[in-house]
Amino acid sequence: MGNSIPPPFSPFDFGNWRRLAQADPDRFELLRRNALAGFIESRTDTRLEGFQRGIDQERGRAGTPLLACVAIAEMLRNKVGDLQGALDSIDTEDGSHGGSTATGSAQHGGATILPFRRP
Repeated sequence: MGNSIPPPFSPFDFGNWRRLAQADPDRFELLRRNALAGFIESRTDTRLEGFQRGIDQERGRAGTPLLACVAIAEMLRNKVGDLQGALDSIDTEDGSHGGSTATGSAQHGGATILPFRRP
């Protein structure tokens, strides 16, 4: 395919991608999308495509790269919160881990799991 990632960009080299973004933003965006699509297609988890779509929507809405980073960081924080909620519900259902302790953390197989709460 004519728009595939050229060898200098595989493996990932931040300097090459940065230079391309500065010199030819349209080409950068095309190659970025192709690289992400290739990665997502190589995985069996279909949720990645939806998650990437959400990231792209946030980037489009944000207006600036900084605001896009803030919005995407918020998305990731919410996902971590969702995972914590799922873990808490598993603990509640099977009762094997006893939920949170008085210090706000839970013990799981010798590891301390810290709670992530939404503000």
